[in-house]
Amino acid sequence: MTARSTTAKTAAAAPRKATRKKAAPAPAPQPQPGALRTECGKGHPLSGDNLYILPSSGHRRCKICRAEIRRAYRQSKRATAASTAPATTSSPKGA
Repeated sequence: MTARSTTAKTAAAAPRKATRKKAAPAPAPQPQPGALRTECGKGHPLSGDNLYILPSSGHRRCKICRAEIRRAYRQSKRATAASTAPATTSSPKGA
């Protein structure tokens, strides 16, 4: 046997050390994109009585814009209901 083959056999038979890469440290938490905003997209303040916080997620909403969206939705529902309602004709009773 040559020296080379002996070294290869011992290297193959030697137990391997369990080496594990160390985990990188966790990045510092970043604030949510909307957390630093002081105004909504339309310029209303996001503070005080105009601030609505969604209970399920904690997201902040502008009460003025929210009221406008709800008002527009109700109007569109009324318009849709009026256009799809069956036309009624008035006929005298007993005729």
